[in-house]
Amino acid sequence: EVVNRAVTRASEGCDSVYVTIDIDVVDHAFAPGTGSYVYGGITSFQFLQLMDYLRSVPAGALDLVEVAPPLDPTGTTSRLAATGLIRFLLPKISGR
Repeated sequence: EVVNRAVTRASEGCDSVYVTIDIDVVDHAFAPGTGSYVYGGITSFQFLQLMDYLRSVPAGALDLVEVAPPLDPTGTTSRLAATGLIRFLLPKISGR
């Protein structure tokens, strides 16, 4: 609901919006590979739901920032970020 209101407000009168996602929004338990982690952030499932929702946004550009692979030897954060980007981009580039 909050994201929907923010997107609606940001996109009023615009052809497209610039979307930036900071991986720090994801709880440290799910995304340890970032320099400014938080406890009590969203889950990895909620992050992927967010990326699915953002497919409907008229985005001219999107970036996903603060992924720090050296801080996450298991690669969990990088995989989560890559999965989110794929879920956002694949329908756009496949025409679905």
